[in-house]
Amino acid sequence: MNPSLRSFLTVASLLSESHLDDKKVLASAASRVEVGLPAAMDASEQRWQQFLTNLRDSQTVTAAQVTSARRVWCAIRQEVDGASPPQTTVAPSGSLYLVWQTESHLAEIEIMESGKLEWFMRNRKTGVFSGSDDHELSDLPPEFLSAAPELFVS
Repeated sequence: MNPSLRSFLTVASLLSESHLDDKKVLASAASRVEVGLPAAMDASEQRWQQFLTNLRDSQTVTAAQVTSARRVWCAIRQEVDGASPPQTTVAPSGSLYLVWQTESHLAEIEIMESGKLEWFMRNRKTGVFSGSDDHELSDLPPEFLSAAPELFVS
């Protein structure tokens, strides 16, 4: 099995809603390491995590969406050193969008209310794109993480 895929699936299988509660994500370094996050959060990640918590608490998005967003983030942080949190917005449909973009690449993950996700990635220089519909987190292909690692670093 591809090492990136194995690492991704390991992180995904270790994480459950109970592991991704705010206490684990926002609290101690040991708790963060337990769920696959770096021990320390920088200011941008703190703001992003708090934004997700606020969206959930205001019932703007579901707990399943926040859990899926945090699982995706854990997988990216595991694979890409120095990764930056995504631009995040809620669509009128209720979907939660995670977006990373550079001059040469665009990546989007749409997380539906159920927690299922769709993803899209485009190389703006070559016009090549890939994506999929209705994938569970464990089905997110390794090419999403490996296609353009610099995309996830600001």
